[in-house]
Amino acid sequence: MPKPGTGISSLTPRQLMASGSPHGRVYVEAAPGSGKTTVSALRFGLHRFAATTDRRAVVAVSYTQSATEELRNRVIRHWGPSSVTWPHRIVTLDTLLCDLLFHLLREGDLPEARRSHRPRGPGHMANAPREGSRIHPSETRHRLIPASGALG
Repeated sequence: MPKPGTGISSLTPRQLMASGSPHGRVYVEAAPGSGKTTVSALRFGLHRFAATTDRRAVVAVSYTQSATEELRNRVIRHWGPSSVTWPHRIVTLDTLLCDLLFHLLREGDLPEARRSHRPRGPGHMANAPREGSRIHPSETRHRLIPASGALG
């Protein structure tokens, strides 16, 4: 539940409408410093703790690590640390996509890799998979660590 003295009463009517919208996705466009992160933190908690039969995770996605950390800190400050326990997450878009790709590779859910018929150029991957081969997670160059637990 929200902690007292976190400034909900200072939100504008439009901010309250956006944060309390029953829709799963809300597009908010506003100037810097206008309260987008505050609205996002409130929305995250409202959806996270809503009494619903929908058991899917609440996931907030941002482009930058600094924006992600700011949102995570505000959510924790306002809703408490249990608000961001697995499977609920606040991550960068890169993290979300890497976690998804890693999961698909681990589960073998990607179609067979096909050899490109384009001419090789400066951007060519010398160690690209050959036709008929599978990419195994142990063959990836980077170890992907989900922000809060493993995909499963």
